[in-house]
Amino acid sequence: MTGIAIGADGWLRYIVETTENTSPVTGSIIPVAIVSESLKYNRAKTPSNSINSHGQVETLIRGTSSSNGASVHELRYGEFDAFLESVFRKAWDTNVLIPGKVDKSFTFERGFPTMTTAAYERFTGVKADGFNLSVPSDTRKVDLTFNWFGYQEITPVPTTDWDAANVGVTLGANPAAAKAPMYLSCASLKQDTVAIATVTGFSLDVSKGLNPIDVVDCDAPAAIVSGSLFNVTGSMDLVFTNMDTHNDYLQDTEFALEFTLTDGTSTYLFEMDTVEFSDSANPTTGPNQITRNHSFIAKYNAAATATLTLTRAA
Repeated sequence: MTGIAIGADGWLRYIVETTENTSPVTGSIIPVAIVSESLKYNRAKTPSNSINSHGQVETLIRGTSSSNGASVHELRYGEFDAFLESVFRKAWDTNVLIPGKVDKSFTFERGFPTMTTAAYERFTGVKADGFNLSVPSDTRKVDLTFNWFGYQEITPVPTTDWDAANVGVTLGANPAAAKAPMYLSCASLKQDTVAIATVTGFSLDVSKGLNPIDVVDCDAPAAIVSGSLFNVTGSMDLVFTNMDTHNDYLQDTEFALEFTLTDGTSTYLFEMDTVEFSDSANPTTGPNQITRNHSFIAKYNAAATATLTLTRAA
């Protein structure tokens, strides 16, 4: 059977919006590599409670609708720099990124051009709420998940891709097309500049709590805004060799935490200058090695003017 949509034949592209929730008709639309993605439009509908002669639901009431979802990637240098700007609400400044207060939004296009009738979905006003970065214990490869909120999906469903539909839009190249996936650089995870040994797992979560402001007079939200402060948390698993980090947890010790991701050439350096452990546990799960599990929270550092500083180097 032909014409069935399959993931391997599909793609995800984005174009940066100049005006939030307005798809540009000029510029470059960029393909992005994905492991998976789940962008969707949530069209709110509520059954009417009106009682009638037949005692059954007769109509549906439309509510404010919006888009959300996640996209999962293998981290490659340069591919997600625009997405990171959306998370941090600030542009890169001399290859350094810290939190700011300027929103960045995108129009996303999902395409399945090999179907019998080609299908495309477009989501407008999409912003990155945050990301999860993890290095599983069985691999050094970095998994990166972005969480998204958007205004709406274009209807009716388009039958032509965006660059073909707009003469001012060109199809750009993926900036990381020739790049290898990144990994945690050996001995780069450091507490107060000292390498932390025997790390078996690590993750970092960044979130600013995006949420749509629903209104009574329109299908789309009035705005999508941050509903919380810029939060940076994470976890690390360490083979249990001493009580040093547990003592830091018990005594509310502040410390600096940093790590470097690399593909062998290019790097991202993540720096958190003021961090505390928020949990510490070393359960015995069997006869194998004991692993201490730590959670941590980063705080604003006045000298760095940031909770988290990200520095890139090609």
